[in-house]
Amino acid sequence: MKVTRQTIQDVEVVRLEGQFALLGVKTVRTEIKTLIEDPSILKILINMAGVDMMDSSGIGYLITCYKTAKRRQAQLVLCTCQPIVRKILKSTSLDNLITSYESEELALIELSI
Repeated sequence: MKVTRQTIQDVEVVRLEGQFALLGVKTVRTEIKTLIEDPSILKILINMAGVDMMDSSGIGYLITCYKTAKRRQAQLVLCTCQPIVRKILKSTSLDNLITSYESEELALIELSI
């Protein structure tokens, strides 16, 4: 799994590419751990456009990230989820917990309000 980061205004954008499964989660965890726990970062956007598969490990890690961010009063949102990922989020009711936007641009606008 490939992970890239970019700061846009006061939002940390994390772009994921590949399979968000057991091995991919290990890569993401290494890259995102300090970001999620950094008290100075209050807005985190995870762009899922490049994620073509997600298993229970990916679901579990998203929940962990969300809980960690919420505990320190930060916002964590998703954007640009592929249809298969949207289906997984819906079937696990994660779409009711973690806000997801159709595009990165829309998410950035909403996070800036």
